[in-house]
This record gives sequence, C-alpha cells and structure tokens, in this order.
Amino acid sequence: MPVLKADLQQRATDLGLSTDGTKADLEARIAAAEAAAAVAATDRRGRVRKALDASVKAATHLTVVDFAVVEAARALADKIDAWDVIVEWALEDAAETESRPKVPQNDNVSLASFLKYCQSLGLAPDQRKERPTTTATPGTAARKKSERPSEPEGGAGDNVGSVTPLAKFLAARGDRSA
Repeated sequence: MPVLKADLQQRATDLGLSTDGTKADLEARIAAAEAAAAVAATDRRGRVRKALDASVKAATHLTVVDFAVVEAARALADKIDAWDVIVEWALEDAAETESRPKVPQNDNVSLASFLKYCQSLGLAPDQRKERPTTTATPGTAARKKSERPSEPEGGAGDNVGSVTPLAKFLAARGDRSA
C-alpha cells in the first residue's frame, strides 16, 4: 500500500521536522531522523560524558600531552554518570551479604576531581583565560610566549587550520566524538 504525502507530513510533524517539500524530500528527511535516533539509542554515554566529549572535540588547544588527562576525565565522567546504578547494585549486594561494607550513597569526590581534570585541560572558562599557549618544545610551557624561541609558520605549536593531534588520536581510536 503506497504511503500518502499527508501520512509522511504527519510523521515529519511527530518527529519535529519540516513538512515542506516533495514526498521524496519528506521520506529522506524522515529516514535521516530515524537513522540518527537509532544511533543515539545505541550511545551508552551519559550526560557528563557527552558534554566532556563535545568540549574536547571543540577544544583546539589540546595536544598529545593531554591525552592521558582526557582519558582519565572520560573514565571519571562515566563513573559520575553511572553513580546511582553503582550505589543501587552495591546496596543490594551489601543487603545480601552482611560481610560487605555499605557504600556511601553520596559521592563528594568525583565531581570535584572531574572539575580539576577539566581545569587542567583548559576546559573551564576561568582556566581558558589564564592557560599559556604552549609549543611542542619541552620546557617552554612555563615561559611567556615572548620568551619562547620563535617557530616558523606551521611549526609544532600551530594547530590553526589543521586537524589537532587530539582529533587525530580520537579518529584513530574510532571514537564517536571525533
């Protein structure tokens, strides 16, 4: 049975899409929206992890030196996102086995640690203003830019107009956020 344009327009409205265009336009728009929804449904990242990945992706100042801190921040973001489930499982486990200690229901360390990671990566607004521009030359990060040796255009510290090393790393890992 052929699908009517009015049915497609209703489906597009239900999905929050524009109802303008031909029947083929509507079908393509609906198919793209449904495919995006299917991808989003398989994305197991929580709110904090998604926000971190978006921030890392947008940051142009991150380099290879930052990879370990990015990965540590990701692990901590996953823990923060899953904290309620972790506590629920631990409480159930402690109720079944008297010998296991109960876990605290509130985690007052992870968010503070996560914010420290973000600050060290220059992802917090107050840190971005003060973060010095660095080059790949060891030992120059603490120097003022005027005290550093000059580099030819396109040198190791020049990521403008190119793919950042972090983006290359994420792409090589097959990361969705790259």
